[in-house]
Amino acid sequence: MDIKELRKLSGMSQSQFSKEFDIPLKTLQKWEQGERIPPLYLVNILRDCMLYRGLVDQSVFKKGNKDMYKNIPLPEGVTKSIDELTEYDIQAWLDKYPNKCGLFLLNEENHSKGKLIAQSSVRAYKHFLLRYPDETSVIAVKGANYKTAEEQLLNIYGKTPDELPVIDINDWKKKNPNLCALVIKKDNKEEAFYIESYNINEKEQRSHDVRNNIFYDDINYTII
Repeated sequence: MDIKELRKLSGMSQSQFSKEFDIPLKTLQKWEQGERIPPLYLVNILRDCMLYRGLVDQSVFKKGNKDMYKNIPLPEGVTKSIDELTEYDIQAWLDKYPNKCGLFLLNEENHSKGKLIAQSSVRAYKHFLLRYPDETSVIAVKGANYKTAEEQLLNIYGKTPDELPVIDINDWKKKNPNLCALVIKKDNKEEAFYIESYNINEKEQRSHDVRNNIFYDDINYTII
């Protein structure tokens, strides 16, 4: 059970739920939209607090049908059945593999444990998040060496997004016909935060790098 399901069980709006449990509203919204994943222990604490405060009845947390997991589709390339997957203590697995991210089927009785569905390099974390957008029994977790897009930008270029100059995309292209640039697009789509430029012949390779190797987060990096 995830944060969104807990809130709906309480009958509260996002604003009411955030005030009840002193959670910043933007943080709650990111959790519910899948942009961020709250720690498992926090979900369990919130559930217990809801029970203690009488916001929900114990009966709503009774275990469901164990066969529900049989219908969860496994990712392409996973040849084992769910019954054949190995179960781990999730935090112990993360401590052992700080450079990896994992996709786990949660133990319905103990959410600190789960069956490992798939694993990859730590940079593939966001892709794991997108595999099961509507399946709350499956979570993606990341090792300690995962870097957000902002952290990567700071590590590679020594700047945060707020420190980057803003350019008009069309105007920049007209002035620099022989160049392409790595940018972060703004919401209005016409402007972007400029990072650095390359020879136009490198555009295809740089675009490939952005898609597959560099940035995996909710910041809209692109090559123009």
